[in-house]
Amino acid sequence: MNRLLGDPAGGAILVCRNGVGVSMLANKFDGVRAALSWSAAHAASSRTDDNSNVLALPADYITEDVTNEVVDAWLSTDFSNEERHKRRLQKWTGLPRVGPAGGSPL
Repeated sequence: MNRLLGDPAGGAILVCRNGVGVSMLANKFDGVRAALSWSAAHAASSRTDDNSNVLALPADYITEDVTNEVVDAWLSTDFSNEERHKRRLQKWTGLPRVGPAGGSPL
């Protein structure tokens, strides 16, 4: 994650049993847009629409062949740069963190 934070244009791929934990943790870091994906189409959409820079994979729920397809799709897809997608990202960036002080769960 430190490398990604130093180079926002870079990316990272994280893997855990269901993918949820690593995606939640990654999204705690400023500038990280982690997407949990299980299909090539979904991974590509996370890039074109949401400019994800971290891919989280659910190892227990996808085969090795599907994993390779998902990773290939994610790595080979660029952000669309469509105005509606850029506006959405700007809105997200401007949102304050929510929750009690100290980062405690809601």
